[in-house]
Amino acid sequence: IGSVLKLATAMLVCCGSAAYAQEVKWEGPHASLHVGYDSFSGAGEWGGGIMGSAAFGYDFQAGQVVLGVEANFDLNSASSGFTAAQYGYGASARLGVPVSSNTLIYGRLGYQATAYNTPSFSDTEEGVRVGFGGEVAFSPNFALRTEFNLYDYGDGIHNTQAKFGGVF
Repeated sequence: IGSVLKLATAMLVCCGSAAYAQEVKWEGPHASLHVGYDSFSGAGEWGGGIMGSAAFGYDFQAGQVVLGVEANFDLNSASSGFTAAQYGYGASARLGVPVSSNTLIYGRLGYQATAYNTPSFSDTEEGVRVGFGGEVAFSPNFALRTEFNLYDYGDGIHNTQAKFGGVF
């Protein structure tokens, strides 16, 4: 999975300037779908698995600065011997800068909750989401996104996601 995400990131960087010739205006509503790798660690356990995510947001562009808000819902399959991540949801803000006429890089900060199951109980961890990513527009209504996120739930419990998908 790591090699696939590295390749996707390299494609975004290398192909970004040639993907769409007109300048993109990074503003308005958008939806996105992603697949990727999800892992968690804490309390002496580590687990990983495939994940899927949907997000809905709105971006505002003022000159060379893009500010956006986004809500997300994730389906997780990360598991260890005793703990399994089920789903997550959150809200975040992103701050980005267009680096070419059709390529945006950004950082993200927000809230995330993830539901976990064990053989004896279920729990939902809440914490801070920090991430970074990039988008390359291939038309006024479609872009590819690659993103990495770290979720810190406190008490040494962390979740990481590396994902790739489309923005509509």
